[in-house]
Amino acid sequence: MLKNNDEYHQIEFDISKDDLAETEKILESYQPLSISIQGFDEEKIYEPLPGEMPIWKKNRVKAMFQNTKNLKKLESEIINKTNIEILHNIEIKAIRKKDWQEEWIQSSKPMRFGEKLWIYPDHLFDNIEGRICVNLNQGLAFGTGSHPSTRLCLEWLEKSNLEQKSVLDYGCGSGILGISAIKLGAKSVTAIDIDPQAVIASKNNAEKNNVQKKIKITDDNKKIVDNFDLVVANILARPLIELAPYFYNKLNQDGVICLSGILESQINLLKDAYSKYFNLSEIKIKDGWVMMSGIKL
Repeated sequence: MLKNNDEYHQIEFDISKDDLAETEKILESYQPLSISIQGFDEEKIYEPLPGEMPIWKKNRVKAMFQNTKNLKKLESEIINKTNIEILHNIEIKAIRKKDWQEEWIQSSKPMRFGEKLWIYPDHLFDNIEGRICVNLNQGLAFGTGSHPSTRLCLEWLEKSNLEQKSVLDYGCGSGILGISAIKLGAKSVTAIDIDPQAVIASKNNAEKNNVQKKIKITDDNKKIVDNFDLVVANILARPLIELAPYFYNKLNQDGVICLSGILESQINLLKDAYSKYFNLSEIKIKDGWVMMSGIKL
């Protein structure tokens, strides 16, 4: 018999392209361990090219959760609270931790962001001349680089001047953004996430990339006492709105902020919340997801 900490539960279903963003928003509100999306046409599943997250007419969604406490409620919300057309019956099943990790290994590929930044899954890692390479083991935390919001942040970091900058990675997940920032020249990173699995994954990935001396990882907001040159936060719109004054106070004069995890329909909400704190002069959109960046006023 499996112990509770050896078993996770996956909800799986197929939906149309038009319903994908709203579905993902609902799933995120239930704090999944991970969300994966694959596109398909007829019977064939297509894999995205390295570094890409295309959206097909039909999409297979899989979300992993720690327990089954709210999964039936989630299933009802997906079906009843939206106009989502379910193209395949919703299935909830238990998955061994080992099986889930093996699936991640089999499906993962190296991904490029910008001209020089590459994210490598742990089992394929290689330091190649001319590339800035990050060795990533997702563990049970969000952040592989495949999600559009993470990709937008990584591309923004890759083109930014991070030399000798201090960085706050708020909602660090697997640590992918903070570790990439250090590899791209940042002097130091403080990373925070309320999910203990994210803290574990970030610490492990920092060690894999030999940057553990430059990154502080915590789950306690009260331990963040420094100010920073740059803040990157890839979470959701509601907490981003609430955090606007906090980020303002945590940034040095002329500090820069990068926000993501925002749906295209939420752009004006974020603009309004940040208008008296930041000049959000850059907005980029990918597959319905948004990255906004700017300078502290």
